[in-house]
Amino acid sequence: MAEAIDGKPYNVNADLVAGRVASALRARRLVYMSDVPGLLANAADPASLISTLKISQVDELKKKGVIDKGMRPKVASAIRALQEGVQRVHFIDGRLPHSLLLENLHRPRHRHGDCQLAARRPSSPCRVSP
Repeated sequence: MAEAIDGKPYNVNADLVAGRVASALRARRLVYMSDVPGLLANAADPASLISTLKISQVDELKKKGVIDKGMRPKVASAIRALQEGVQRVHFIDGRLPHSLLLENLHRPRHRHGDCQLAARRPSSPCRVSP
């Protein structure tokens, strides 16, 4: 919820807001914590974690239902943030103990414009590139 200047409440999507704030702040990184293991090719199979994703593949994955429901605004926000100058976007599994710390300590360096879209274990990155 957000409140307008006139006091009216508005329902806003926190993922979209986070992406816009990161862009406005010219953040190097944007980190989303979620309650899912990541972007899965098969929702029933946690081992089907998608490790690399190009922006050009997003529409096809939406059509197939791979990027669906709550992942749609996250992915859209991540792509927009990258297009607006954020260097990296990470989706991490907030259910894992110390996931934010592990993400920062065990993350190999990626080139400018990469987006790690999977909420994953540190050893299985998902990168989105233009």
